[in-house]
Amino acid sequence: MFKNWFGKKEAVEPDMPGDDISEEAYLAWHEDKERRMEAALGKVHEKVLHVIIADPKYGPFHGYFYHNDVPGTGVATMQLARLEGDGPSNSHFEMFEFISFTRAVVGKSDDLRDVSGETPGGLIRAAQMELGGYAYQAQLDPGNTLEFPADYDDYVGGKCYVIDAYKPEMFTPEFGLMLVIEIHRDEMAWALDNHGTDLIEKLKEAGVYPYSDLDRPSVISGVVN
Repeated sequence: MFKNWFGKKEAVEPDMPGDDISEEAYLAWHEDKERRMEAALGKVHEKVLHVIIADPKYGPFHGYFYHNDVPGTGVATMQLARLEGDGPSNSHFEMFEFISFTRAVVGKSDDLRDVSGETPGGLIRAAQMELGGYAYQAQLDPGNTLEFPADYDDYVGGKCYVIDAYKPEMFTPEFGLMLVIEIHRDEMAWALDNHGTDLIEKLKEAGVYPYSDLDRPSVISGVVN
């Protein structure tokens, strides 16, 4: 898993674009993006999970924590959307960031225990970092499902996910949030036979949306698998 460490949000400066975009314009855009995300998720926590060893091609996907939207924690990226227009896009948004949720409260402690290893926060961060690079190569639309090969690594290997647009009514076609939800394997199989958007509706009906925690019964089989 990528190496990371905590730091204060105030110390974070967004990576600057090329010479064709002024620093003033870029910082204004970055601040506007943060305001849009806070309007949907509540105020971001002051601590940021910095990625030190980042993806060499696509850059760092630092972790930002939101504790005021739903019970638990929202964990978001902030480096996928790029003013230059060379970041990921899909059928809903020209630019987007990833958001995932756990019912656990993570990202507030003074160490990394709750956002590392196979903790809920750690697994969310591992998935976001892997999917961050993948989103540059493939279009991820609401209802899409993804599965990592079993031997991929010790964190996301064998895990399954479904993608959704999160609170699209609070954003515009220019920018929004894409929700990444970890799902049970039989839920993945059902989505492949039907559609990911139908699975999302089942997750909502069961009251488990938008969380990635899998210590719950499957909405398909009724068991924890």
